[in-house]
Amino acid sequence: FEYAIFNRNNDKSTTQKKESSNDKLSEQPSDETKKTIVKPVSAQVDVPLIEKKTGQVIALLPSVVQLMDLETYEMTESPYPEDEELKSKLASGVEVEYWQILGRTRITRTKG
Repeated sequence: FEYAIFNRNNDKSTTQKKESSNDKLSEQPSDETKKTIVKPVSAQVDVPLIEKKTGQVIALLPSVVQLMDLETYEMTESPYPEDEELKSKLASGVEVEYWQILGRTRITRTKG
């Protein structure tokens, strides 16, 4: 499961006076590996969209948590969160905030 947090550094480097400057973009996916992209400032970079939604826990299955979106009433499944404190707060009927990134779902916190 990968999601990205992008940090734009102000480090700009030029080798000659008339060349374009470069910008550094860092990506921190959920597996805690850091990836860095260095491209010219004028280059286009694709950034994944993060949809933040609110849902209700319907069922706790052995490997996934079933959620119902509170806006559209659609059912979705999410893996259990890695944070033990957050995992202990999950129960049927609890409202949670979850993110959908690149077709994957991640529970970020409980509400209330």
